Amino acid sequence: MKAPNIKPSVQCAQVIELPTEPISQIVWDRTTTNVIFAVSPNSGKIMIVDVSTGEVDSFGAWTGGNVTRIIPAVDGRRLAVLYTGNVIRVYDRNCWREERWGGLAGRAVSAVWSPTGDCLLFASEESSQLYAINFVAKNAVNEDGVNET
Repeated sequence: MKAPNIKPSVQCAQVIELPTEPISQIVWDRTTTNVIFAVSPNSGKIMIVDVSTGEVDSFGAWTGGNVTRIIPAVDGRRLAVLYTGNVIRVYDRNCWREERWGGLAGRAVSAVWSPTGDCLLFASEESSQLYAINFVAKNAVNEDGVNET
């Protein structure tokens, strides 16, 4: 049986202009259905692109080099960012607080989140070891003086 010859129409195509080129990676924001993150090896910023409207915003660090990879946690709570410098940043998506690790044995070249999103494993270009960063919930005291996690 021959597959039908179906071609999408020109009206199905959408072009979104981004402010930086080339684009080296795009990933869906796992907390929404219409937003992607895009990065360029020529920029230290991460572009946030609303694919339904074409609007583009950006965030990121001014130091650490240019972005090489972004790795969202499975549940979207955290976003790990690898840079050309020996730096990894992890953003907490609830408040966009950033944690930074520098002085790595070469730049980080690969990373993966655990299924629970509480551990980031990564490898650097000048080491044969895997490194793990564990994230634990800190106890917070609410306005009544009660510990919360």
